[in-house]
Amino acid sequence: MTSVVPALGNTADNKASLPREHDRSLDLPTQAYGGDKAYDDTDIYERFGARALGHGHHLKRQRTSKKDDNKERWLRLLADPTYQARRKQRFRSSRPFGIAKSGHGFEHCRY
Repeated sequence: MTSVVPALGNTADNKASLPREHDRSLDLPTQAYGGDKAYDDTDIYERFGARALGHGHHLKRQRTSKKDDNKERWLRLLADPTYQARRKQRFRSSRPFGIAKSGHGFEHCRY
């Protein structure tokens, strides 16, 4: 049996976004992972690339509004049709949590 260890409230979500060994051991046909702006971290993108995993994380505006050459990588990502398709699928997981928070009192939930 696997135990669940919740993260503390002051723990950064982006450090927990990479798939765990347990996730990979299930042999699920996962093609990509997604998240909101809290998961927009260069380290995450590098690790996903090293593991040949796709992602559909929402980019922060500052990534593409910079005035230096480093923004080209992010502009190419935004123009990628595969990335755009993955971003459109994010609502499937976000909507149930939004409904639970707004209509069922889960905004006061702690764990």
